[in-house]
Amino acid sequence: MFLYVDAAQPTISSPSAILVPVCFPQNESDDERIKRKHQMHTPPQALFDRIATCFEHAVVDTFRIRDFRITDECVEKLTDVFKNRSIQCGALKMKFCKLSYVSPEKFSTFIQLFNTDSVSMAWIRGNNGHISMPAIMKTMCDDCRAIDICSVTPAVLVHDNQFFRSFLRNSHSHKILRLDNCSVNNAALLDAIQVKDFLIQRHFRKYHIQHKSQANNR
Repeated sequence: MFLYVDAAQPTISSPSAILVPVCFPQNESDDERIKRKHQMHTPPQALFDRIATCFEHAVVDTFRIRDFRITDECVEKLTDVFKNRSIQCGALKMKFCKLSYVSPEKFSTFIQLFNTDSVSMAWIRGNNGHISMPAIMKTMCDDCRAIDICSVTPAVLVHDNQFFRSFLRNSHSHKILRLDNCSVNNAALLDAIQVKDFLIQRHFRKYHIQHKSQANNR
């Protein structure tokens, strides 16, 4: 396990977060405040170098980001250290993250850096069209066998029939899809049920999508 903790920031999920006094400059302009925030929440270059080294010498199952404020600079530094390589891992999991300091375009670049078949996002704040970027939607539909998006603020309702059908058509035989908010209607679910190769099981308001051949082998 590789763990980075920002000593200047208390974690929002911990019940015993340490309160750190912060002195704000007086008469600070909006531009100055935003610049300071970006600097405050961007880890040192050594962290990104270490991440790249870890991926070079180990097989990483899960890349987990928790209690983190992603910035444009974070994405740029991560892109630089991996150069033309993708970040290969079994799953990308984000929890208690804030997107206020990263543009939707940079966040799209961040997601596309990863070569993974499982994406999970929970308790994400500052969503301003980030998760609904077309490139992110396409990447998840085409490459993922498991998508889990819940408790996003503001809520996102862009996961529609087209998203659902595209997800069903990808190459993975066993798929899991969990969305807190979506606009998938009964017509799309009926279409999926009528496809011979899929079974859809409903468990406590969640739909489990399973390939028939896999179910018969169990």
